[in-house]
Amino acid sequence: IPGSQVLKHAQVAIHAGGNGTVYQVLKQGVPAVVAPYNNDQRINAWLIKKHRLGLPVTAQGLTADQLKLLVNTLLRDPTVRQNVRSFKKLLSTADGATSAAEAITNFLSTS
Repeated sequence: IPGSQVLKHAQVAIHAGGNGTVYQVLKQGVPAVVAPYNNDQRINAWLIKKHRLGLPVTAQGLTADQLKLLVNTLLRDPTVRQNVRSFKKLLSTADGATSAAEAITNFLSTS
């Protein structure tokens, strides 16, 4: 099932923090519980926390009760809800693929 379709119905996303998933989650305006396993995921989890878009967690030893608490915390936090709405709005006006293609084309034409 495509993540973008699932996220249209999600209230919170629980994921490892990969770049693609973080983008999909932010594009849908969904707060996240991020359980990273490698360095780029850890950086994304830190950024999610820094911008109050969700919460990072260490997956090792995580219990169902702890996960429920994290999800409920995100659902009740008005700042998180506002921040994810702001990111959703920002990303709705961005066209990353077109911007990247233009930047590459411009770079190649000046090289």
